[in-house]
Amino acid sequence: AAPPGPPAVILPSYAAWFDPNAVHAIERRALPEFFDGSSAVKTELAYTEARNFIVSSYREQPALYLPLTEVRRHLAIDVAAATRLHRFLEHWGIINYVATPQAAAAAARAEHSGHGGAIVPDAPSTATAAAAALAQSRHTLSARPETFPSGGSGWSDDDTLALLEALGRVGEG
Repeated sequence: AAPPGPPAVILPSYAAWFDPNAVHAIERRALPEFFDGSSAVKTELAYTEARNFIVSSYREQPALYLPLTEVRRHLAIDVAAATRLHRFLEHWGIINYVATPQAAAAAARAEHSGHGGAIVPDAPSTATAAAAALAQSRHTLSARPETFPSGGSGWSDDDTLALLEALGRVGEG
């Protein structure tokens, strides 16, 4: 029998946008100090390295809570920025995600099927499924012109992103 691989990592469905090889607009919006060019230290590269270090550290032992103090000493960014980054990753369930019973069962299936170390999406909720459907829809929602800052009559990509971000903050509750 082959030795067991790394444990499966549960990624909530509302964080399906996350890609360790790219920086998403949600990240740019949540942590703008790394992307606005206002600091020689807080750069996109510094952000990506810090984010990926935190995520990799968590994924080594996803069953254990990864506190900020554990990763802070290894990051080349200030404490406040590290705190915001850790909270952001935790908020989206990219680290320290408490799995639902369905997600735990999916992880167990992945480990038993020889796919240990796999990223296993959590079962989507109705709200998450609705948000994903809205984001992928090409349908223009009818709304009063004053609803949108641009005065338009439909959802822009930024409006949709803001909605998805808000739904993520509300959680599955």
